[in-house]
Amino acid sequence: HAYNSGQMVASSQKPYIAMRSWQTVCVSWHTCTSFVLEGGSIESDGKGTILTTSQCLLAPHRNQPMGKEEIEECLKKMLHAERILWLNHGNLIGDDTDGHVDPVARLTPNDTIVYMQCTDENDAQYADLRAMEEEIAALRTADGNPYRMIALLM
Repeated sequence: HAYNSGQMVASSQKPYIAMRSWQTVCVSWHTCTSFVLEGGSIESDGKGTILTTSQCLLAPHRNQPMGKEEIEECLKKMLHAERILWLNHGNLIGDDTDGHVDPVARLTPNDTIVYMQCTDENDAQYADLRAMEEEIAALRTADGNPYRMIALLM
């Protein structure tokens, strides 16, 4: 048996209840119903902050015609997040994920971001990864402090 608004209903009605609940969610989140989001496209600190990349979530075949603000609204609603941090750099040559954040930067405990660093100025990815490092250095925790940064050499 299942409960629907305090009323017990037969088990055979469970699929209806599940579908009805899903429809209610979709009506209230109408802009989020077709949202494309894989696990590697976001990072969470478990305290209300999401880290992602513009390359991934704003990719033309993912969440268009939604813009950045609409995507942020969906992430906040779906994941109960308080804030979204975006990286505009860190694109890897040969990446086939449209710029998932998880290969280049990870939120870790104690307000720390572990990130990929390239120190070879002759490497084709040096400039973009260096720009990402500067972006991360400019990010602030929910308390307004800089993140502790740990570089992993490429």
